[in-house]
Amino acid sequence: MKGYKRITKVHDNIIDDIEIALQNVETDIEKQQFNFYADPNYKLYLGVRNDKGYAKWKEEVIKRFKNQCCVCYSKERLVAHHLYSYKYYQELRTDLNNGVCICSTCHELFNKENSNVNTLEQFIEYRRRFKGESHDEVRESFIAKRQLMRELGIDLKPKQTVTKIPVIKLSPEKQQQQDKIVLLFEEFRQTLCDEFKFLEKKYGSEKGIRIDFRNKETTSLSAIRKLLAEIMRLNTLISCNKMKDKTIMASKFHMSYEEFCKKLNDPKEYLNFTPSEITHLNKILSEDYRAEHWAARELVFGKEK
Repeated sequence: MKGYKRITKVHDNIIDDIEIALQNVETDIEKQQFNFYADPNYKLYLGVRNDKGYAKWKEEVIKRFKNQCCVCYSKERLVAHHLYSYKYYQELRTDLNNGVCICSTCHELFNKENSNVNTLEQFIEYRRRFKGESHDEVRESFIAKRQLMRELGIDLKPKQTVTKIPVIKLSPEKQQQQDKIVLLFEEFRQTLCDEFKFLEKKYGSEKGIRIDFRNKETTSLSAIRKLLAEIMRLNTLISCNKMKDKTIMASKFHMSYEEFCKKLNDPKEYLNFTPSEITHLNKILSEDYRAEHWAARELVFGKEK
């Protein structure tokens, strides 16, 4: 551990400076998530990090920590980690004080324990527990904690607020209407599956060949990938349409119930859902409609088994 004492002190001082610089940041992550989805431009977010100055930010963060992981002191496979979530804290994406240098292994273990919805407090606690330990020690400690939590029946991940949904029974007429909508989606999905299988069988998934796809010249690989993405999108929309009550979905999309259902219930509108919206829908399903969602997924994917 020779020389690590000095570098630890340097890192500790930087973390102290960061805490002071970020002391006025809004720490309510649920509020930040609400603000993100309340912004009409959230639909443009595709998870691609192409912000102006982002590459320079990563370089400066790693340089600030003397090219060493501030948890285990490794100098290999270094990454710049956002203390406050990149997605929800847009104003801090390229703020030098919102980044720390850690190695990819520590980054992976941190995200497994805390998910990707990051906060400064989470990282400080993680670093306090594992500072100076080797990767093997960090991993063993992490596994031991998970095992202990499992034995005690405690969830290791931060608790999520799950809205309780009253059991709703649709009238026969509404149930019939819902079944009809789901059937239209499933028929459309089957059409895309058949097209996907035809292209994959004819051209394969390794070599791209120029073809005419939907009246546009493209490669067979691009067409196959596009069809697969559309099938996955329809899987999500089928799951949504199987839900008895879509009130929570509508509210989290900041739409009226009628407006949301009109968009959701039309198979022809499926391409109007952006990748970001599909991700948002999946998140709503898994958090707020958990039991219904998995039952619906079984029905959707059961046909593929």
